Amino acid sequence: MRVKKNAAWAWIDPTLSEQGGVVKPKVIKGDLALSGGGDAAITSYAPEDGRSLSLTWPTTLPTPTLDGSHATYPDAAGPGADLVVTALATGFRYDVVLRTRPAKDVKLQIPFRGKGLSLRETSDGVLRVTDASGLNIAVNSPPTLRSAKDMRKPAGRAGAVETSVEESGTQQVLQLKPDPGFLADPATRYPVTLQSAFSMTAASDADVWSVTPNDPNGSGMTLMAGTQSDGTKSRAYLKFDTSSLVRQQISNVTLSLLNIDGPSCGSQVSDGIQVRRVTSGWSPATVTWAQQPTNTTENAVTNRSSVGGSCAPTPMTWDITAVAQQWAADVGNYGLVLMSPTERAVRNYRVYPSSENSDFNDPPKLTATFSPVGDPVVVSPAGPDGVEVIQAPANWRYDAVQMAEPQAHALSAAFDRVVANADKLADPYVDMVSGQVIVPAATADGHAVGSALLSGTAYLGYGGTDWTIPGEYTDGDTDEDGEGPPGPTESYNFTPQVPDVTASHGQQVTIIREVLQLTSAQLPGADAIISARPWPERNKVLITANAVSPELRLALAQRYGVNNVVIRLKPDAARLTTKTGTDNRQLTTQAGTDSRANDNDEYINGGGAFDTKNDFECTMGFAWSLPAGRRLVTAGHCLPVDDPTGVPLTGGTREYGKRVLTTWDDGIGTVFLPGKNEAQGDSALVTPNASIYPTASIFIGGPTSREKRPVKRSWQRRSAPGDLFCVGGRYYGQHCSWKVVEGNDYFKTDGGLLDNAIPATHASECLREEGGDSGGPIYTFQSDGSVVAKGITSSGTSTLLDCYVAFTDITTVRQSYGGDVMKRR
Repeated sequence: MRVKKNAAWAWIDPTLSEQGGVVKPKVIKGDLALSGGGDAAITSYAPEDGRSLSLTWPTTLPTPTLDGSHATYPDAAGPGADLVVTALATGFRYDVVLRTRPAKDVKLQIPFRGKGLSLRETSDGVLRVTDASGLNIAVNSPPTLRSAKDMRKPAGRAGAVETSVEESGTQQVLQLKPDPGFLADPATRYPVTLQSAFSMTAASDADVWSVTPNDPNGSGMTLMAGTQSDGTKSRAYLKFDTSSLVRQQISNVTLSLLNIDGPSCGSQVSDGIQVRRVTSGWSPATVTWAQQPTNTTENAVTNRSSVGGSCAPTPMTWDITAVAQQWAADVGNYGLVLMSPTERAVRNYRVYPSSENSDFNDPPKLTATFSPVGDPVVVSPAGPDGVEVIQAPANWRYDAVQMAEPQAHALSAAFDRVVANADKLADPYVDMVSGQVIVPAATADGHAVGSALLSGTAYLGYGGTDWTIPGEYTDGDTDEDGEGPPGPTESYNFTPQVPDVTASHGQQVTIIREVLQLTSAQLPGADAIISARPWPERNKVLITANAVSPELRLALAQRYGVNNVVIRLKPDAARLTTKTGTDNRQLTTQAGTDSRANDNDEYINGGGAFDTKNDFECTMGFAWSLPAGRRLVTAGHCLPVDDPTGVPLTGGTREYGKRVLTTWDDGIGTVFLPGKNEAQGDSALVTPNASIYPTASIFIGGPTSREKRPVKRSWQRRSAPGDLFCVGGRYYGQHCSWKVVEGNDYFKTDGGLLDNAIPATHASECLREEGGDSGGPIYTFQSDGSVVAKGITSSGTSTLLDCYVAFTDITTVRQSYGGDVMKRR
């Protein structure tokens, strides 16, 4: 694992050394400093810019003994009680080692001060480090007493630790009271470790043991899986962030853990250890043998190798490619469980270092191998006979990686600059090799404009699509609209590179809008044209067509010039559909219900079904906040200019509002709002009727779900290639792992020209062809399970291999109407 330090990438190395009177690791994520002795200021840690925490000790600390990533402060917690601080890849951990049985009850107080961070204890005893907005930065498993290991389980016997967090002036104090009965029990073998007295790590692994069915072990140094001859069983749970797998051509994904102990050496030892996909939620802080998640044997993989006795530690690997492909297709990543395939009473156990084990420095890991998608091939070069024609793999550009947020925010700011100077600058892009933001200049005076510093604040933690994170509810809607404290941020400063080009943004958009509205009588072969967009890297207009004739190539060259346009031949390309569902499947008229299919109480949520008086079916997007009052937003083609009523209905008959503005006129497509000089996608603004309250939440789950999540944020930048998101619709329900392909695009649809939309793709889950999902929310999740608004669904289509959707970006909706989504604190 590598992290970026001082503008360069470096491999993680938590080895500690004395540096200028303090103790620091070589390289970890964040900045960690430990006391060098002689004071009580033991630890300071800054996980990101602008936020930090510091812990002190009640007494002056001795000079520590350093051993790899461990700093041991002898007798710091009293005679025979050492404080051990361990540097981890993503933080640190405190342990207190009681070498001998204490003469009296042990009580520890650890003062905590945070800058933008605080401690919070939940009802299940889990300690969390949260930021000012309440988002989890780290989760600390409940501190546990562990006696010296016995032969049955490396972690030894376990005892409880009573914990509490008290406020004391400007600081918080973590109180720890180990169980005196456990410490005094003659069966307790010393030394005893008070494990994870405090930790700051993002680990997601744990093991459970049938002998202690109610004890969690999410912070143990080892993971054990398998069985013993006396019938006892162990399982190990793992979870990885697999968002980088979405829309990649996955060749192989391998799970690897370092096997450090087992019943014997060999490649075929007993039943082996099987890896299964977990199918329900769990937390490393609370999972126990008695309270485990479910799992499935589908695509399960077994490895029978083992080390033991004189064998050196050796990696065990499992090919989990099939499981990883399921995750990438949005089956739900709840992680993996390692277990004996039969769990019969035989010696069939394996022991591995956990993610918190810094002695071996070899945590569980996934290794993925991707096949390159391939580049376009020129099938007809530009020349006297017409414009250039290319063909590309069907999934061309789908393998884009997510940008770092500072880059993505800078790219969004660059696009705003280009639009404001459309005659001088061309569309910007990020060179993903160098990381540079490129803002091409089409005129001499464009250089000064384009090269100006791009600086601002990047908002972090908005882009999650892990819908398995808890956070749903069914009741408790309110009309609250209040923004909580800002989440994690990072400043960005980019000086763009400004190459010379020939075509400006304004010139290219003029070409795009014209070519998508020309008929075959005006442009031979125009009916085959599906979409068009700027191709920033080549400073050309890229037209996608499902057929290319010599007449079309020549006509484009004569109209726009040989070198300004390129055609991508994509035989399966199809027009997007803006159908708004005409099944007229009447919803129940029962008042007071509250579900996606029938949002029929006084609170209107995003993601809920609605009909129109024209018998069209659509989905509501988000509650919207304006100085003039609360509103709702949906797709413009659901409530277009040519609809004289513009009234959304629920329950088949109940009117709950009226359209006040829309950017869509059926048959024309996107239309300009009064006073706007930039086309703004496909959206409509609705004013609710009296006694109807838009609420800052959206429905999640399936088409009839009653579950909701609160909306707490909206994206503060335009969507960028590689972004992931979720879609919610009345028929579609919720599906995630959608991926943005381009920053902006222009499409022919069955209802007109869709102007300035974001195109995206999914491997398997397509929107309903008959419509009904239009207007639904586009969104992501934060680490607390709350929703971040990203856009409004416009239209979709599908091919034999892929699903497509185009949506109006939330930044575009803000530009259209002012205001922002309603939010809950």
